[in-house]
Amino acid sequence: MDADIEQFVKNFPQCELASHSPTLAQCLLWDYPQKQRRCLQWLDVAIVNSANTNTTVEKLRAVFATQCLPSTVVTGNGAVFTSKEFETFLHHNGIQPILSAPYHPSSTGQLERTVQLFKEGIKRARSGD
Repeated sequence: MDADIEQFVKNFPQCELASHSPTLAQCLLWDYPQKQRRCLQWLDVAIVNSANTNTTVEKLRAVFATQCLPSTVVTGNGAVFTSKEFETFLHHNGIQPILSAPYHPSSTGQLERTVQLFKEGIKRARSGD
């Protein structure tokens, strides 16, 4: 039964359009938290008018207040994540930043795949399938 479902999904037109080749670069493995009450990994998405440092810090504060304070945050190398204000925010909260390799997003394959799956889900939802 599982094989039948897998085959059906692989041949479903919307799934075929959204599928991607596997990443060839070696993925980074992240350490699991050593302390209790630390979070594992999740994706949090917010709709914003402007993707700037202030907005990002504000959204992260809200997430951390309702979820938990992570020991690390994995981000890209955009200006928001490399700004002094963002660095200070992480430092004051005891969070270690992990930046993806510049021009090589597949080095953080786990993060990239999570974002990719989210975007594919949004596309499917918009197409009505």
